[in-house]
Amino acid sequence: MKLKAPDNCGGFHAEGTDYAISQDGTIDVPPHLVLIAKSHGFSDHSAAGKRGRKNAADTAADTSEA
Repeated sequence: MKLKAPDNCGGFHAEGTDYAISQDGTIDVPPHLVLIAKSHGFSDHSAAGKRGRKNAADTAADTSEA
């Protein structure tokens, strides 16, 4: 599962495996390690990318009301 790494994170190590942070600031971990990674500051990748953005339907509604 893809998670967003916390700022200044160099990687994640669990169960004898190193998980590297990619250039886009994310990390791929097996599903059974998600809760452990989140306890160390990792967050859902999908939620981080959508914060503060409007979808196309919202934008169209905003312009039609003007």
